[in-house]
Amino acid sequence: AVRFYGELASGQIFGRNETRHIAIQKNDLIVQQLFAEVRAPLGSGPGAGVARVTVGRQEFFDGPRFIISPRENPNIRVSMNGARLSMDWRRFRFSAFHFQPTAQGIGLLDDRIGNGETLSGVYSSFVVAGAGPKSKSAVYFDPFYYHFVKDEHTLGRLSGKDRRETYGARLWGRLGRVAFDWSALKQDGRFGVRQVDAWALSTNQSVGLGAGSSAPRLGFHAEYASGGGTFEGSGKVGAFNFLYNATVIFSDDNYLGAINLMGIAPTLTVPLSRKFSLTGETGSYWRPDRSDAVYRGNSQVYAGTRNVRGRHVANMARLRANWTPDPHVILSGIVNYAEAGKVLRRAGYGDNLFVQTNMTLRF
Repeated sequence: AVRFYGELASGQIFGRNETRHIAIQKNDLIVQQLFAEVRAPLGSGPGAGVARVTVGRQEFFDGPRFIISPRENPNIRVSMNGARLSMDWRRFRFSAFHFQPTAQGIGLLDDRIGNGETLSGVYSSFVVAGAGPKSKSAVYFDPFYYHFVKDEHTLGRLSGKDRRETYGARLWGRLGRVAFDWSALKQDGRFGVRQVDAWALSTNQSVGLGAGSSAPRLGFHAEYASGGGTFEGSGKVGAFNFLYNATVIFSDDNYLGAINLMGIAPTLTVPLSRKFSLTGETGSYWRPDRSDAVYRGNSQVYAGTRNVRGRHVANMARLRANWTPDPHVILSGIVNYAEAGKVLRRAGYGDNLFVQTNMTLRF
């Protein structure tokens, strides 16, 4: 079987006090996805699988959100150009891929293939337990490898070609009322002429406080991303490269990035009705390496943070309200309040309030 798929996207910015227009927010019209997919059976009978080859521009999801995501928060999501081979069986899935991200413009169909980055690798997923049609549990184990190259990258005072070999594994799923998503990642490679030695951990877990999807969920997420080496002229580079992660993990406004950062955030989700829910969290974040700076969600340094004492970066309070009046309509309200910690205050920064409203229409 052969399938063709295409998708156009447009993003606009309106109002006063507009920030500088960048392509992920302001884009008159872009080819978001355009690919062909060939599907063929792998064997026959109950144990048969399915193979797919997808060629063209596509969104890519194979990996933990801590490092792979199309990034839902901006108006224009990340899309990739290249090929992906995937093979699915009942209890095992495997994919191999090679991509170049789309270089986004802000005008009419002025996007192009390639922005100086390449991403290739392999991803696999095993069913460890459950996952049957009547099972209340499903546990998956996903080993993966990503080869990432950015021809020109600047991080702190370090500039040059950044090559990252990322090895990792993800254990995720649900056991009754408990849901969890744990990932461990190790990065080798070269940044310029210097060796990379970085790593990260990401955990997210919650428990239902009652039976069914209408019960409140209580949980927490905790993360660690290594830092160091971006302001020195020699030695290993310990700063983690979070590739294409979901920047909304720590905040909804790119306030913090997964470089030289560790933190924990308790969470609570309360469905007030079938169509309306509230999610809140309160997080605290520190920097593991006091000789390195604090980084934003776009990898840029908070100027001056390397030169001040302390570990505490910020406390983050977040609230999100979701209302789904119709299966095709989602209305969201988001509030983030960041209380600057000692590191940011000593560097001259204050607290930050972020408010956002969204309307999503699905056809």
